[in-house]
Amino acid sequence: MAAGLHIGAFNRGIALSAWLGGLIVEGIGLAAAPYFGGLIVAMGIALTRLSGRLNATVTPRRTVAAERRDIA
Repeated sequence: MAAGLHIGAFNRGIALSAWLGGLIVEGIGLAAAPYFGGLIVAMGIALTRLSGRLNATVTPRRTVAAERRDIA
């Protein structure tokens, strides 16, 4: 079930980005496509960093014995 949802989401992303790319090329022109691609990449990086920060605040970090300072 989870694999099917993952594949469906992946295919939906491909279809939506092709549709959005077509709208951009038709409306603004082909020269604008790389700028929008860069914007989408920057948004993906920002969301990945935000996700990492949220995960770090929710999940406490476990320390192993080698990282603890009180063990010689």
